Amino acid sequence: MTAIPRLGGANTTSITPTTVGALGDGVTDFPGARLAVPIDEAAPLLDVSYNTLWRAVRENQFAGVRIRDRIVIPIAALGDLRVSPSHKRETASLAIGLRNTAKLIGVSYNTLWRASAEGQFPMTRIRSRVLVPRPALDSLLDAAVASAALIDAAVWTAEWKSSLMPDGVAA
Repeated sequence: MTAIPRLGGANTTSITPTTVGALGDGVTDFPGARLAVPIDEAAPLLDVSYNTLWRAVRENQFAGVRIRDRIVIPIAALGDLRVSPSHKRETASLAIGLRNTAKLIGVSYNTLWRASAEGQFPMTRIRSRVLVPRPALDSLLDAAVASAALIDAAVWTAEWKSSLMPDGVAA
């Protein structure tokens, strides 16, 4: 088990994470593991205050994803903390419905619906069904972990959409 450094300024001691069985009532509604947790649920897991974690994310010292006015922390950024044995659920699925995506990343369905309707979150529509491409969701969370900074989902989505267009084709 690896140690995660405390985010506090003067206190540079380390904590050893423990395995977490559940992170709130919403987790048990969905049989798979979550890919991200809201910042207020991540702070106690890291043994820091909400404000300390918020400052660290805001100052790009810790990974986070902004979806409209919500901040979520990718599970991979929490080190060895896991909400279930496998956080890469549905690896065979190419796309996930909005309701399941919202549960996976720890935001409300309405927040995710508004963000995707405004083009601020990666999604595709098949007739009336709105789906989130799994590779896009994984890339968004991986980008936050790799940069160890706050990623704005709206900005990331715009870049993602432009990367899908062949050169010389307007969106």
